[in-house]
Amino acid sequence: MANDKNKRTIVYIDNDDFDFYQELKKSHYFNDNSFKNIDIFLVAALVGFVIEGKPLSLDNAKKKKDYFRVNDNKNKDSMVILKSLAISKFDDVNVLSNEDKLFSLCEDYANSGIKRIYAWYNSDEDTFDNILTKELLKCWKNLDFEKLN
Repeated sequence: MANDKNKRTIVYIDNDDFDFYQELKKSHYFNDNSFKNIDIFLVAALVGFVIEGKPLSLDNAKKKKDYFRVNDNKNKDSMVILKSLAISKFDDVNVLSNEDKLFSLCEDYANSGIKRIYAWYNSDEDTFDNILTKELLKCWKNLDFEKLN
């Protein structure tokens, strides 16, 4: 029973960001029925991790909002990527046995990333498509392919 405190049933977002997550989900970028809350959360977490490069603690949020259930998504590809992100960050596969630590990290990166996505989405300078394309190209150019071999 001691391990139960390390288990998670829900992944949270900042309540203030919920409407934007919903707006994204309804946008033509994510309105395909195959995109679920976990997938949009994953995009936000990856933007926070790769582009922002730092987490933004969800503990500072005025109020947290339930966003998706862990067990309902345990077999989704997005869950595998979120777990991989945590393993990469902690450089320890044992983080998988502490879901609270794992998902807290992902929540913090998603909290950081969704703020950046919001800025891109509402930019007056360029379209969301163009901004996202430029950012992805920057990431691609910065990849160290030697480390991948």
